[in-house]
Amino acid sequence: DAITKSFDSNPFVKDVTRTLLCDPSDYDDSTDELDIQLQIGSDCYTHVHPDHLNVYDFSGWVSVHNGGAYNIQKWAEGFDGHEGWYLMYPYAGVSERNVPQHPMSRWYNNGNGDNIVYVARLGDSLPYRDLIDGLKTDAVANYFGALAPGSAQGLIICGSHGEVANDPSLPEGFDLHSDEQSTTGSDEMDNQKHVVW
Repeated sequence: DAITKSFDSNPFVKDVTRTLLCDPSDYDDSTDELDIQLQIGSDCYTHVHPDHLNVYDFSGWVSVHNGGAYNIQKWAEGFDGHEGWYLMYPYAGVSERNVPQHPMSRWYNNGNGDNIVYVARLGDSLPYRDLIDGLKTDAVANYFGALAPGSAQGLIICGSHGEVANDPSLPEGFDLHSDEQSTTGSDEMDNQKHVVW
């Protein structure tokens, strides 16, 4: 019921929090693997680690990683058949590459610190203006069709003919659309003049 009533619009993951009344001794907190799958209609849901498909900025971690910058940067550049965006956390280590075990406590202690910054979940829509400052670059703006602050193309500073009064009860809905990425549905884009405030 929690999944079907979820307002989470992410196409890849749905964050669902359930509080179960049970004895704490019944739960083994040494693992997050509950090995649960649910079939709801034609959709199948699998319990995964809470950080699965989270997007992080590892820029700060590169300079302090004990295994050297390369072992973090290689994932962003595409490594070992991966597409350049997915990091495989080496909790069991990789003996053929001399990568030591990385217990999950290492992720829990460092994954939410100043050097590894949570951005969003893969599939979430995030306005450019809400990105962390370190990601508001011309390259990111160009890739997603956004205007970087201070760009030579200018800013919209006045209303247009027929624009209705601001209504703060409506969600902010001004967005850019490009052939590369779409972050707002077409029905909202068509009506954005009515929801800008």
